[in-house]
Amino acid sequence: MGQERALNDTTNITFCVISQKYSRHYIYRFSCSKSLYLLGPLNPIRRFAIFVITHRWFDILIILTILANCVTLAMIQNKFEDDGITKVVPDYDYYTDRIEYAFLAIYIMEMVLKIIAKGFVINKYSYLRNRWNMLDFIVVISGLVTTAIGDDNKEAGNLEVLRTFRVLRAVKTISILPGLRMMINALLSSVVQLLEVMALTLFCLMIFALFALEVYMGKLRQKCVLIKGGPLDPNNTPIHPNDPLRDKLWTE
Repeated sequence: MGQERALNDTTNITFCVISQKYSRHYIYRFSCSKSLYLLGPLNPIRRFAIFVITHRWFDILIILTILANCVTLAMIQNKFEDDGITKVVPDYDYYTDRIEYAFLAIYIMEMVLKIIAKGFVINKYSYLRNRWNMLDFIVVISGLVTTAIGDDNKEAGNLEVLRTFRVLRAVKTISILPGLRMMINALLSSVVQLLEVMALTLFCLMIFALFALEVYMGKLRQKCVLIKGGPLDPNNTPIHPNDPLRDKLWTE
């Protein structure tokens, strides 16, 4: 009975998919339990989603989309006021909005395919169990909320913070490139180990700052000022404000 129950319980059973990307082989792990309580490992829809997200051209498409989206974000023209009237270039604003919808649709497609292939949050290797996928999820949801509200809605002014999440779309590149993701994870892990070194460095800076404060406090009050007819004035005459030599005549 115990063995049969263990075989029927697929929560902790996983399977791997090996994919070749960038002249290397990468291993992707998935749970054998049903994705979204509907799609098993052999379900054609889930198999298609796994095939797509593990294919190298899928990563290339997402990377190109992120780069193009960064360019369009830099080209967005904000509305401005002139004599109390809000103005913006109509055609420019129209096309940038449509392009933004296209980028958001690609990000939604990526998220849906990964949720179908991995599951949402229940299993160990599901979509939201990955920290980088959590960042992608926040970016997509914030984009959906701002798109649903719209710029012309009265409540749109309260959602400016959500629009700033669009800047995080460039960080999605880290979740796509495995090598870059490994480097960032190693860097973040090393920060914990370097806390003592950072504390020692901060302590040394505080010592030198206090030393300089005690030594030079009240000593650096003198400064050079321009005096009309001063010792460095060649003719000892008042200096006109538009005189080209005005900035070159200083007292000792």
